[in-house]
Amino acid sequence: MPDAESHNHAADPGATDDLSTGQAVDHGPLSVENRRQSFGAVASDYDRYRPGYPSAFLERLLVGSGIGPGSTVLDLGAGTGQLTRALIGLGYEVIAVEPDDRMRAVLEARHPAARALAGSAEDIPLADSTVDAVVGGQMWHWVDPGRAVPELERVMSSGGRLNVLWSMRDDRVPWIRRLSEQVVLPDPYRLFDDAVVPEFGDPFGPMSRDEFEFTHDLAPDDFLAGLGTLSTVTLAPDRDEQLARAAAMVESDPDLAHLDLIRVPYVCKSFSASRC
Repeated sequence: MPDAESHNHAADPGATDDLSTGQAVDHGPLSVENRRQSFGAVASDYDRYRPGYPSAFLERLLVGSGIGPGSTVLDLGAGTGQLTRALIGLGYEVIAVEPDDRMRAVLEARHPAARALAGSAEDIPLADSTVDAVVGGQMWHWVDPGRAVPELERVMSSGGRLNVLWSMRDDRVPWIRRLSEQVVLPDPYRLFDDAVVPEFGDPFGPMSRDEFEFTHDLAPDDFLAGLGTLSTVTLAPDRDEQLARAAAMVESDPDLAHLDLIRVPYVCKSFSASRC
Protein backbone atom coordinates (compact mmCIF):
# COMPACT_ATOMS: atom_id res chain seq x y z
CA MET A 1 0.00 0.00 0.00
CA PRO A 2 1.18 3.51 -0.76
CA ASP A 3 2.93 6.30 -0.65
CA ALA A 4 5.10 10.81 11.70
CA GLU A 5 5.42 12.45 15.29
CA SER A 6 2.55 9.95 15.00
CA HIS A 7 3.43 8.51 11.55
CA ASN A 8 -0.25 7.81 11.08
CA HIS A 9 -1.73 11.06 9.77
CA ALA A 10 -0.56 13.83 7.49
CA ALA A 11 0.16 17.22 8.98
CA ASP A 12 -0.07 19.09 5.68
CA PRO A 13 -1.88 17.09 3.01
CA GLY A 14 -0.89 19.73 0.49
CA ALA A 15 2.79 19.12 1.18
CA THR A 16 3.08 15.40 1.83
CA ASP A 17 1.95 12.27 0.04
CA ASP A 18 3.06 9.08 1.71
CA LEU A 19 4.60 10.11 5.02
CA SER A 20 3.19 12.03 7.94
CA THR A 21 4.60 14.53 10.33
CA GLY A 22 1.81 15.58 12.69
CA GLN A 23 -1.90 15.97 13.14
CA ALA A 24 -4.42 15.20 10.40
CA VAL A 25 -5.94 18.25 8.71
CA ASP A 26 -8.75 18.16 6.16
CA HIS A 27 -7.65 20.15 3.11
CA GLY A 28 -10.44 19.10 0.76
CA PRO A 29 -9.19 17.13 -2.24
CA LEU A 30 -5.81 16.61 -0.54
CA SER A 31 -7.24 15.36 2.75
CA VAL A 32 -5.81 12.21 4.31
CA GLU A 33 -8.67 9.97 3.22
CA ASN A 34 -8.70 11.30 -0.35
CA ARG A 35 -4.96 10.72 -0.60
CA ARG A 36 -5.36 7.23 0.82
CA GLN A 37 -7.95 6.39 -1.82
CA SER A 38 -6.14 8.07 -4.71
CA PHE A 39 -3.65 5.28 -5.31
CA GLY A 40 -6.24 2.70 -6.30
CA ALA A 41 -7.51 5.02 -9.02
CA VAL A 42 -4.09 4.86 -10.70
CA ALA A 43 -3.22 1.30 -9.63
CA SER A 44 -1.77 0.11 -12.95
CA ASP A 45 0.41 3.18 -13.32
CA TYR A 46 1.39 2.93 -9.64
CA ASP A 47 2.63 -0.61 -10.22
CA ARG A 48 4.40 0.28 -13.45
CA TYR A 49 6.20 3.47 -12.43
CA ARG A 50 6.80 3.35 -8.67
CA PRO A 51 10.30 2.28 -7.60
CA GLY A 52 9.59 -0.76 -5.45
CA TYR A 53 12.18 -2.18 -3.05
CA PRO A 54 15.67 -3.58 -3.71
CA SER A 55 15.84 -7.36 -3.45
CA ALA A 56 19.38 -7.23 -2.06
CA PHE A 57 18.18 -5.05 0.82
CA LEU A 58 15.22 -7.31 1.59
CA GLU A 59 17.50 -10.34 1.58
CA ARG A 60 19.86 -8.58 4.00
CA LEU A 61 17.01 -7.69 6.34
CA LEU A 62 15.34 -11.11 6.33
CA VAL A 63 18.16 -13.60 5.98
CA GLY A 64 20.28 -11.51 8.31
CA SER A 65 17.62 -11.93 11.01
CA GLY A 66 17.24 -15.67 10.44
CA ILE A 67 14.23 -15.60 8.10
CA GLY A 68 15.47 -17.70 5.22
CA PRO A 69 13.93 -18.60 1.84
CA GLY A 70 10.94 -20.92 2.19
CA SER A 71 9.68 -19.01 5.23
CA THR A 72 6.19 -17.50 5.12
CA VAL A 73 6.24 -13.71 4.88
CA LEU A 74 3.24 -11.40 5.14
CA ASP A 75 3.35 -8.40 2.80
CA LEU A 76 1.12 -6.05 4.78
CA GLY A 77 -0.59 -3.21 2.92
CA ALA A 78 0.76 -4.86 -0.20
CA GLY A 79 -0.65 -2.43 -2.75
CA THR A 80 -0.04 -3.72 -6.26
CA GLY A 81 2.73 -6.03 -5.10
CA GLN A 82 6.12 -4.36 -5.45
CA LEU A 83 7.33 -6.05 -2.26
CA THR A 84 5.49 -9.25 -3.11
CA ARG A 85 7.37 -9.50 -6.41
CA ALA A 86 10.75 -9.12 -4.71
CA LEU A 87 9.89 -11.58 -1.93
CA ILE A 88 8.73 -14.26 -4.37
CA GLY A 89 11.95 -13.76 -6.32
CA LEU A 90 13.92 -14.43 -3.14
CA GLY A 91 12.13 -17.73 -2.56
CA TYR A 92 9.64 -16.79 0.18
CA GLU A 93 6.07 -17.99 0.52
CA VAL A 94 4.11 -14.74 0.37
CA ILE A 95 0.72 -13.80 1.79
CA ALA A 96 -0.28 -10.34 0.56
CA VAL A 97 -2.91 -8.40 2.52
CA GLU A 98 -4.31 -5.22 0.95
CA PRO A 99 -7.53 -3.29 1.74
CA ASP A 100 -8.01 -1.55 -1.64
CA ASP A 101 -9.77 -3.85 -4.13
CA ARG A 102 -8.32 -1.99 -7.12
CA MET A 103 -4.74 -2.31 -5.91
CA ARG A 104 -5.23 -5.95 -4.91
CA ALA A 105 -6.68 -6.80 -8.34
CA VAL A 106 -3.44 -5.69 -10.00
CA LEU A 107 -1.43 -7.73 -7.47
CA GLU A 108 -3.49 -10.87 -8.10
CA ALA A 109 -3.13 -10.53 -11.88
CA ARG A 110 0.61 -9.96 -11.82
CA HIS A 111 1.68 -12.20 -8.95
CA PRO A 112 -0.51 -15.32 -8.92
CA ALA A 113 2.07 -17.19 -6.83
CA ALA A 114 1.13 -15.05 -3.83
CA ARG A 115 -1.94 -15.63 -1.68
CA ALA A 116 -3.78 -12.28 -1.86
CA LEU A 117 -6.34 -11.38 0.80
CA ALA A 118 -8.54 -8.41 1.64
CA GLY A 119 -7.60 -6.99 5.02
CA SER A 120 -5.65 -4.36 6.89
CA ALA A 121 -3.03 -4.07 9.60
CA GLU A 122 -5.81 -3.70 12.14
CA ASP A 123 -7.75 -6.72 10.84
CA ILE A 124 -5.46 -9.39 9.40
CA PRO A 125 -7.44 -12.36 8.00
CA LEU A 126 -5.00 -15.04 9.19
CA ALA A 127 -4.92 -17.63 11.94
CA ASP A 128 -2.62 -17.29 14.95
CA SER A 129 1.13 -17.86 14.42
CA THR A 130 0.78 -18.09 10.64
CA VAL A 131 3.79 -16.08 9.44
CA ASP A 132 7.50 -15.96 10.16
CA ALA A 133 7.93 -12.31 9.23
CA VAL A 134 5.91 -9.25 8.26
CA VAL A 135 7.13 -6.69 5.73
CA GLY A 136 5.26 -3.48 4.96
CA GLY A 137 6.24 -0.87 2.38
CA GLN A 138 5.03 2.76 2.40
CA MET A 139 2.18 1.81 4.76
CA TRP A 140 2.90 2.21 8.48
CA HIS A 141 1.88 5.89 8.41
CA TRP A 142 -1.68 4.78 7.58
CA VAL A 143 -1.78 2.36 10.52
CA ASP A 144 -3.37 2.64 13.97
CA PRO A 145 -0.55 1.02 16.01
CA GLY A 146 -2.79 0.48 19.04
CA ARG A 147 -4.93 -1.92 16.99
CA ALA A 148 -2.30 -3.19 14.57
CA VAL A 149 0.40 -4.30 17.03
CA PRO A 150 -1.84 -6.86 18.81
CA GLU A 151 -2.84 -8.25 15.41
CA LEU A 152 0.79 -8.56 14.38
CA GLU A 153 1.61 -10.29 17.65
CA ARG A 154 -1.24 -12.72 17.01
CA VAL A 155 -0.34 -13.75 13.46
CA MET A 156 3.46 -13.87 13.87
CA SER A 157 5.44 -16.78 15.23
CA SER A 158 7.59 -16.17 18.29
CA GLY A 159 10.86 -14.67 17.12
CA GLY A 160 9.25 -13.40 13.94
CA ARG A 161 10.53 -10.19 12.43
CA LEU A 162 8.59 -7.00 11.62
CA ASN A 163 10.10 -4.75 8.95
CA VAL A 164 8.53 -1.49 7.75
CA LEU A 165 10.14 0.27 4.82
CA TRP A 166 9.98 3.45 2.81
CA SER A 167 11.65 4.07 -0.55
CA MET A 168 12.48 7.78 -0.41
CA ARG A 169 13.70 10.15 -3.11
CA ASP A 170 17.24 11.17 -2.31
CA ASP A 171 16.90 14.95 -2.14
CA ARG A 172 20.57 15.22 -1.22
CA VAL A 173 21.01 15.04 -5.00
CA PRO A 174 20.80 18.56 -6.51
CA TRP A 175 18.45 17.78 -9.39
CA ILE A 176 15.92 16.16 -7.05
CA ARG A 177 15.93 19.38 -5.00
CA ARG A 178 15.36 21.37 -8.19
CA LEU A 179 12.50 19.05 -9.16
CA SER A 180 10.86 19.68 -5.77
CA GLU A 181 10.58 23.34 -6.75
CA GLN A 182 8.39 22.32 -9.71
CA VAL A 183 6.36 19.43 -8.24
CA VAL A 184 5.17 18.74 -4.69
CA LEU A 185 7.35 15.73 -3.90
CA PRO A 186 6.75 13.52 -0.84
CA ASP A 187 9.12 11.17 0.93
CA PRO A 188 12.29 13.26 1.31
CA TYR A 189 15.44 11.49 2.49
CA ARG A 190 15.70 13.76 5.53
CA LEU A 191 12.22 13.01 6.91
CA PHE A 192 13.27 10.47 9.51
CA ASP A 193 16.00 12.81 10.65
CA ASP A 194 13.36 15.44 11.44
CA ALA A 195 10.47 13.36 12.73
CA VAL A 196 9.87 10.61 15.26
CA VAL A 197 10.52 7.14 13.84
CA PRO A 198 7.80 4.46 13.88
CA GLU A 199 7.17 2.86 17.27
CA PHE A 200 6.04 -0.75 17.69
CA GLY A 201 6.23 -1.30 21.46
CA ASP A 202 5.47 -4.59 23.24
CA PRO A 203 5.77 -7.42 22.28
CA PHE A 204 8.46 -6.22 19.89
CA GLY A 205 12.03 -5.82 21.03
CA PRO A 206 14.52 -3.06 20.28
CA MET A 207 14.20 -1.46 16.87
CA SER A 208 17.06 -1.46 14.39
CA ARG A 209 17.40 0.98 11.49
CA ASP A 210 19.06 0.43 8.14
CA GLU A 211 19.12 2.01 4.71
CA PHE A 212 20.10 1.09 1.18
CA GLU A 213 20.80 3.38 -1.79
CA PHE A 214 19.54 2.44 -5.24
CA THR A 215 18.30 4.00 -8.46
CA HIS A 216 15.01 3.56 -10.27
CA ASP A 217 15.71 3.86 -13.99
CA LEU A 218 12.96 5.25 -16.20
CA ALA A 219 12.60 6.65 -19.70
CA PRO A 220 11.72 10.37 -19.51
CA ASP A 221 8.05 9.83 -20.43
CA ASP A 222 7.74 7.08 -17.83
CA PHE A 223 9.42 9.29 -15.23
CA LEU A 224 6.81 12.00 -15.84
CA ALA A 225 4.00 9.44 -15.78
CA GLY A 226 5.27 8.24 -12.40
CA LEU A 227 5.00 11.77 -11.01
CA GLY A 228 1.33 11.62 -11.98
CA THR A 229 0.77 8.78 -9.47
CA LEU A 230 1.69 11.01 -6.50
CA SER A 231 -1.43 12.05 -4.63
CA THR A 232 0.07 15.52 -4.14
CA VAL A 233 0.01 15.80 -7.93
CA THR A 234 -2.98 13.79 -9.10
CA LEU A 235 -5.38 15.39 -6.58
CA ALA A 236 -3.96 18.90 -6.77
CA PRO A 237 -5.96 21.70 -8.43
CA ASP A 238 -2.78 22.65 -10.34
CA ARG A 239 -2.00 19.08 -11.42
CA ASP A 240 -1.51 19.98 -15.10
CA GLU A 241 0.69 22.93 -14.22
CA GLN A 242 2.89 20.80 -11.96
CA LEU A 243 3.36 18.16 -14.64
CA ALA A 244 4.04 20.81 -17.30
CA ARG A 245 6.75 22.35 -15.11
CA ALA A 246 8.29 18.91 -14.56
CA ALA A 247 8.24 18.20 -18.30
CA ALA A 248 9.95 21.52 -18.99
CA MET A 249 12.61 20.70 -16.44
CA VAL A 250 13.27 17.29 -18.03
CA GLU A 251 13.80 19.09 -21.34
CA SER A 252 16.10 21.81 -20.00
CA ASP A 253 17.84 20.78 -16.79
CA PRO A 254 21.58 20.14 -17.35
CA ASP A 255 21.39 16.85 -15.41
CA LEU A 256 18.34 15.56 -17.31
CA ALA A 257 18.19 17.05 -20.80
CA HIS A 258 18.82 14.64 -23.68
CA LEU A 259 18.90 11.57 -21.43
CA ASP A 260 17.36 8.37 -22.78
CA LEU A 261 17.16 6.98 -19.23
CA ILE A 262 16.71 8.94 -16.02
CA ARG A 263 18.36 7.30 -13.02
CA VAL A 264 16.20 8.46 -10.11
CA PRO A 265 18.12 8.24 -6.82
CA TYR A 266 16.35 6.59 -3.90
CA VAL A 267 17.18 5.44 -0.40
CA CYS A 268 15.17 2.58 1.08
CA LYS A 269 14.94 3.01 4.85
CA SER A 270 13.88 0.19 7.15
CA PHE A 271 12.74 -0.03 10.78
CA SER A 272 12.81 -3.57 12.14
CA ALA A 273 12.16 -5.42 15.40
CA SER A 274 11.64 -9.03 16.50
CA ARG A 275 8.56 -10.38 18.23
CA CYS A 276 9.59 -11.42 21.73
